[in-house]
Amino acid sequence: MTNPTTNREELNTTFETLFQIPAPKHLRKDYLERNINWFLEAERQGFEPLAVQTQCIKLLKQTLKSTKAAIKPGTRLFREWNGTTYEVEVLDNGYEYQGLNYKSLSHIAHVITGTRWSGPRFFGLTK
Repeated sequence: MTNPTTNREELNTTFETLFQIPAPKHLRKDYLERNINWFLEAERQGFEPLAVQTQCIKLLKQTLKSTKAAIKPGTRLFREWNGTTYEVEVLDNGYEYQGLNYKSLSHIAHVITGTRWSGPRFFGLTK
């Protein structure tokens, strides 16, 4: 387990050694420590953390792919926000809103509200 007095540079080096990728620059120190501790605990319990990580990424990609495939091009999404109704059309490679193309619904939700939202959640596509 990591030591509370470990500095950021040492944590970055440990993270890179364990995960075999650079430590995310934006990740808070406590989250960096949690990831390192998770890895070490998984190893201690006999798991192969990189195999677990690879499987998680694979499942996430499958989930995202199946979610995207559920909304067919040509579908129109409507959302009422602060008394105004907004319309988005689903394209083959993204979405159209007010004549502009966007790669994500989250970006459109941000344009509409001025705050960060999960686009699928904002447009009612998730439970």
